[in-house]
Amino acid sequence: MPSFNLPSSAIHKKWSRSLPPILTVPSGATLTLDLPDASNNHITPSNAPTALSTFSLADANPVVGPVFVEGAQPGDVLRVDVLELDTADYGWTAIFPGFGLLADEFPDPVLEVWDLARAAITGRADFRPGISVPVRPFLGIMGVAPPRTASTAPSPPTSPAATSTAATSPSVPPSTCPFRSPAPSSPAATATPPRATARSAAPPSRPPPAPKSPSPWRRTCLGSPRPTTSAPSRAEELAMGEYAAMGVGPDLADAAKDATRGLIAWMQAEKGLSKTDAYILASVAANLKIVEAVNMPNYVVACSIPLAIFRF
Repeated sequence: MPSFNLPSSAIHKKWSRSLPPILTVPSGATLTLDLPDASNNHITPSNAPTALSTFSLADANPVVGPVFVEGAQPGDVLRVDVLELDTADYGWTAIFPGFGLLADEFPDPVLEVWDLARAAITGRADFRPGISVPVRPFLGIMGVAPPRTASTAPSPPTSPAATSTAATSPSVPPSTCPFRSPAPSSPAATATPPRATARSAAPPSRPPPAPKSPSPWRRTCLGSPRPTTSAPSRAEELAMGEYAAMGVGPDLADAAKDATRGLIAWMQAEKGLSKTDAYILASVAANLKIVEAVNMPNYVVACSIPLAIFRF
């Protein structure tokens, strides 16, 4: 099966059926992509002191593509096999004023630059003394063209067909990510985007450390079966258990905020982290999930973090 390369220069910032494909490939072809990070490579270790003051969120989330898959029809499933991801030697996490789950409680901009140079050997990125996060590269956004003629931004997520966020897509390699194309769209038009390194189930701030390509993928048009996914196990990561804080209430967003606040408070009290550091760590390592949505009117949400990241 032929292989193709898609450079990072082939970027755009919208989901739209009107975008012409950068490449046309047969079903089952392998693509190697050179992907920018969520800042379009604006934020680097060298400009870290001033990076946030000169960066606009309007420039965030560039996506690469689209790619047309030959033979794809409206309603078909596009299977994307993420075969390998290679990271850059650095990454970043940021708190942007007015953005994120607890935006009102973190009004000041903060940038955390991660050293990933040793991650290829150790598989971990150091955060603070005694705290290291497993490096599990994944993709921030990927999907198919929306059925509407109007265009939408890659973020926030709009529909499973158009956007698959890093927090929910099983894009840690090797993995399989299916996308069903809603008629009258075609799964041919796919975009692939900024990437992140640590895996959080619901990052409350802005993205985890970002990887670098080239990265090989395989794209296959499956016709119209029921979509299924596969992803690596987290058993090793969770072998030492988790600490979880819960939020309960009639508003799902408020319950999520309460759970996140509880986890932050625990890391402050038990691990000696500042409130800001705890928020940043939660954004790359915590898992936010709905525990119960049965006994209305209240929801139960848990925000948990693997104990294995703490070495003390």
